[in-house]
Amino acid sequence: MLVRGRVEKQGKKFIIHNPSAPTFDDYISDLAVMFEMYPAKGKQQLRDVRVALGLIEDLEKAADRLSKMPRDKEFKSDEI
Repeated sequence: MLVRGRVEKQGKKFIIHNPSAPTFDDYISDLAVMFEMYPAKGKQQLRDVRVALGLIEDLEKAADRLSKMPRDKEFKSDEI
């Protein structure tokens, strides 16, 4: 997922209304879904998928403990 927003199809084109960049939680959620839907073949792959899901859960917990950092989106040339 690269852009969020309401998607409308017009002919062969897609129009995204109110586009926005995904958040950290969106990326983690998408990653978790990818692993949940992974077609594991055999016990080892299933174990590996479970390990990956556990790591994603740990990453979510660590991210929740981080302080919120303000992000200034303007670039100021005198700050270099």
